[in-house]
Amino acid sequence: MMAEKKSYPSIIQENLELYKRGQMQVLEMGDNVADGVIVADENGYILGANALVCAWMKVPEEVLLHQPITILQGQITDAIRITLAERKTATAVFWQDITQKQILLTSSPFFDRKGRFLCVVAVLRDLSDILELSSQLRILDNERNQTQTELAALKNKYISNALVGDSRVMLQLKSAIAQVAKTTATVLIQGETGTGKEIAARELHKQSERAGRPFVTVNCAAIPESLLESELFGYARGAFTGASAKDKRGLFEEANGGTLLLDEIGDMPVQLQTKLLRVLQEREILRVGATKPIKIDVRFLAATHQDIEAMVSEKRFRQDLYYRLNAVNIVMPPLRERKDDIGLLTDSILTKMNRKYDKNCTLDIRALFALEHHDWPGNVRELENVIERLVLFGKDTIPAEQVYSIINVTKKHFPYDNRISMTESSLKAQVEELERTKIVEALSIYKTTRKAAAALGMSQSGMMRKIKALDIQNWKQG
Repeated sequence: MMAEKKSYPSIIQENLELYKRGQMQVLEMGDNVADGVIVADENGYILGANALVCAWMKVPEEVLLHQPITILQGQITDAIRITLAERKTATAVFWQDITQKQILLTSSPFFDRKGRFLCVVAVLRDLSDILELSSQLRILDNERNQTQTELAALKNKYISNALVGDSRVMLQLKSAIAQVAKTTATVLIQGETGTGKEIAARELHKQSERAGRPFVTVNCAAIPESLLESELFGYARGAFTGASAKDKRGLFEEANGGTLLLDEIGDMPVQLQTKLLRVLQEREILRVGATKPIKIDVRFLAATHQDIEAMVSEKRFRQDLYYRLNAVNIVMPPLRERKDDIGLLTDSILTKMNRKYDKNCTLDIRALFALEHHDWPGNVRELENVIERLVLFGKDTIPAEQVYSIINVTKKHFPYDNRISMTESSLKAQVEELERTKIVEALSIYKTTRKAAAALGMSQSGMMRKIKALDIQNWKQG
């Protein structure tokens, strides 16, 4: 006996009854959420819509019930058709004219426990709140970035300068760094070993608009020539025997957005100098073994203790690269040319070493004079090493004799030693008397130690030490 052929309206009714018996919870839950919900059967007829959808479309549910999905807005229809045809989730974003809202639609198939298709559930979400929240998050993110920028500026302003010293040459150096730091100019930093070239480079970065971004240092003398190119430029996977199976970023890329210091630039091989020149000109690099260049945004600094001009004359350094690097030249003064700073440097280093070794060492006045009258061929680095040894092996008060033993000189080199000869002592007394007279006169005229020191061509810290050493009384500190 053939089964009775059902009419299409009866199929809709059966589907609706099935929906009402087994799937009504979808709309029941839908009325309790902030999203619109539409349910359609496998033939594309609407089985139900929650209250929010009806409110958005300004029609009661009865008007939508049993109607084909084609009465809905085009994007809703298209998404539901995809779900019906392919039994998969489809999404769409569209503008709802009636509500003037941006809507996100997600149309998903529903199956029973046996895997039989039951219906399509389309969820419509108002994106207004999400877009508003996103806008507020962007505002907050901008405010956070602004706050971080301001904090970085304050930090740069109030944190003590790493370049210790208030001698005339150091004040000029700090002023030059402050002016150059705000630009994007390439800077060549020259100076003897141990004068603090890397510290100057870090100050240039810290005071620039790139502060907080990468600061990368590469010592051109410390990396073997065969590896220097791949370290700087990186390489494509398998570029050479022993290369990684993955692409490797070079130091140029690591510094992208920030600052790269090429330390000991005078030791860079001539062949690599040519490639560096192209990087400076084109602002792009090519990894070893790669074919596609990579754009970079890097502020370049270079440092050397060598006489680059002489190297150019001897054809050991490219002239065009020298001119490109030497857009701004900063020369670090040797310590022997700023001995007024030795006291400040000693205080700073002594504090650091006491903290490092959990000690509380101080220098007696003769020990400090000994330090001030040494020529320091190794500059600040040598001074730091000496003070570290003094603290490491010293008692609470470090005598001059301990300084003499470390810097390997005799006591007669130091005019302030209390064991010098009578002739030297007489000369010392005359010098001290002259110094005392001039300092007292300057203090009486200028009233403050800062102005008096400037008039005598001294640093304020140097004058304070003289006042203490010469036991000058009855003055008012300014």
